[in-house]
Amino acid sequence: MSAALSGSGLVMLTRVTLKVLRVPCRTPGVGAVTAGSAETARWVADNFGLVRVRSMEWVARGAVGEVHRLVTDTGAYAVKRAFWREDPDGVVESRARHEVAFVERCLGAGLLAPRPVLARDGSVLVRDASGTGWRVHVFAPGVVPDRSDLAAQRWVLGQGALIHGLALDPAPGDTVHAPYTASTVDWAELAALAVAVGTEWRHE
Repeated sequence: MSAALSGSGLVMLTRVTLKVLRVPCRTPGVGAVTAGSAETARWVADNFGLVRVRSMEWVARGAVGEVHRLVTDTGAYAVKRAFWREDPDGVVESRARHEVAFVERCLGAGLLAPRPVLARDGSVLVRDASGTGWRVHVFAPGVVPDRSDLAAQRWVLGQGALIHGLALDPAPGDTVHAPYTASTVDWAELAALAVAVGTEWRHE
């Protein structure tokens, strides 16, 4: 498989992390977990083998889930709570495990990526009594760079190039769309053209 196929990993890393079914989770009831509460923090810590909770605070909301920062004696973690459900649990878990393998490959190649934390039973995703899915990663602090930050742009592009170089297969059942398939571009020819027309990045 072409290394270019691994570009789907860029989508997979964000999509699979909070991949959920398009069935709204029920309103929390008896035995369910309420996001942001002290009970939530203890429930997450217990299910994912983390000890002595110190704090848990809301960090961000995305299109399909929200993230809290959980601090324990063993470190800080990103706790991800899904808004919806999708696909049977077996399918969701299989794709989540594929993502974990993807992240491990990235870490092994020297890329920076939040390491997933598995639950006590070895699963990637844990559901509370209401069916809501929860996942945990090592927390990755940082700031959003300004769009004019060229160094940050080059760094992001470099990370993407490393991911492409891993030549990873797509997740089972995923369709690889045209933007992620092999390119027939002659890169040497393209670089020569960049020099000829005097682009700003011609010497990069």
